[in-house]
Amino acid sequence: MDIYDRSLDIYFRQILETAAFLPPQLAYKILHSTGHLFRNFDDYSCGYEKGAFLKAYKNLENVNITPSSLPYNRIKEVLKEYLRFETRFAMENIWVRRENSKYIIQSFNRKYINSLLKLVSKQNYVIVSAHFSGIIDMVALLNVIGHQSTFIASNAMNQPWDLATPMQRSVATLFRSWIKRQPLIFSDEKDIMERSCQTLLSNKSVIMAADVPGYKGSKVSMFGKNIWVPAGSAIMASKCNVPILVAIPWALKPYEPYKIFIRVVPPSHNYDSVMQKIFDYIETVVRLNPAGWNGWLYFHRMLST
Repeated sequence: MDIYDRSLDIYFRQILETAAFLPPQLAYKILHSTGHLFRNFDDYSCGYEKGAFLKAYKNLENVNITPSSLPYNRIKEVLKEYLRFETRFAMENIWVRRENSKYIIQSFNRKYINSLLKLVSKQNYVIVSAHFSGIIDMVALLNVIGHQSTFIASNAMNQPWDLATPMQRSVATLFRSWIKRQPLIFSDEKDIMERSCQTLLSNKSVIMAADVPGYKGSKVSMFGKNIWVPAGSAIMASKCNVPILVAIPWALKPYEPYKIFIRVVPPSHNYDSVMQKIFDYIETVVRLNPAGWNGWLYFHRMLST
């Protein structure tokens, strides 16, 4: 690791581990002042290719998500705010690892917890989210409120520890303890669809993020661009005749409790149509606060050619 990664690794292992003992609103204020530090804008990767921030800047610029009149450093401010959300994600991983149900609950606005609980108390769903900082927190929240679910995740434990970025280490550390009590299906497993359907048929939910780069399942429109997205959630919902619950945590500021954008999409054999609805919703949430979505780091990889 270079000096930035070493500094960030120390920050995650020492500062965040200590801050995670504080109540959420106090801990978030610490992150607001320090969460954007220890990154190199030119070669920052966080598990993606080097120069991911430069790509993110171009992606923001290409979709005109911020007014063209803004100076260059204004988009950098959006990305700096993104880093604060990313750091919040790393700290909330600690709460999940420590099974701190109280802090997990406090990280969300109670109104939205109640709305989510009202829906999941009636039946199970294919729960579709996106890569916002609160995604792991929301998976944990569902278990805290008594709704059993399985989470489909990228296997961060595949990366050799010495080569892992600080964020990959954060997720790997979480998974090694979390997998003992939270059912996980890793996205590189061959029987992923079979295991997911077994979960759904047992009246439990399956949770996944739809905005994963590199999969050519369905072509949809996002920010006026044609992109390729995995269609697994639409296929799974149709195959098992279970509705899709789009549930995306988001916040205007990294120190505010998460709200949850919630919509229900009926199952359909028209996978492209279902995925378009899902990405219309994801785009809606991204526009509420572009700094909250880490898809800017890889949006160029989703573009269709």
